[in-house]
Amino acid sequence: MEAIDLAQRVEELAALVRSQVEEIRALREAVRRPATTLLSRPQVARELRVSRSRTLRLLERAGLLTPVPYLGEARFRSEDVERLKRDGLPPMAEVRRIAAYRAQQEVKPRRGRPPKVTAPLVSLAAWSPQRA
Repeated sequence: MEAIDLAQRVEELAALVRSQVEEIRALREAVRRPATTLLSRPQVARELRVSRSRTLRLLERAGLLTPVPYLGEARFRSEDVERLKRDGLPPMAEVRRIAAYRAQQEVKPRRGRPPKVTAPLVSLAAWSPQRA
C-alpha cells in the first residue's frame, strides 16, 4: 500500500518538475527575444518618410517619439512608429508649438558662474564655535 502511495507521489512530483521546466524554457525564450523591435533614426525617418535632421528631432522634442537608450544609441519603439503611421503625423505647426511649450516647461541649468554667496563679515575676535 505504501509503495503505491509513494509511486503516485513520485509521479505527481515529476509532473510538477516538468511543468516548472517548461515554464523556465518559456521565460528564457521571452528574455532572448525582445518584446519590441527597436528602430534606429534612419529607419524611423525612412518609415515615416520625414527628414532625419529636422522633423524627427522635432517629433522627439514634442514627445510624439520617445527615444530608448540601446547600446549607447537612441532607438525608437516600432509600436510608436506604427502608431504615428496609423494615426498620421500632426501638422508641423502644431508639433513645433508642442515642442516649444515642452522646452519652456523644462528647468534648464544656468550657465556661467554660480551666484556669489555673501556672508556677513565677522571679525576673528568675535567668532565663537556654534553650540548645538
